[in-house]
Amino acid sequence: MKTTVVTAPSIWASYLVNGDSSGITEQDKIDADRYLKDVDIVDVVRDDDGEGMDPYFTHEYYLHGGDDVGGQVLDYVAVLTTNWELEEYLEGNL
Repeated sequence: MKTTVVTAPSIWASYLVNGDSSGITEQDKIDADRYLKDVDIVDVVRDDDGEGMDPYFTHEYYLHGGDDVGGQVLDYVAVLTTNWELEEYLEGNL
């Protein structure tokens, strides 16, 4: 199992980590599913004491699945659901 860190809007946290979409719009849910189609979010990134890291502002919100220029994001721990190594091998050998 390969994990990575993914940055995405902080407003999606409850939906991504707990599956609770009650705090977001239907469009947010569609955007989150589309942006994170190749990963399963398992948690937020945590500090050394096990506390979830705080959201932070970025002027590149749109690069992390957001729908505006700037916004609050979080770093999430994700499991890759696509076999990246196999895809990279096939792309390099076809």
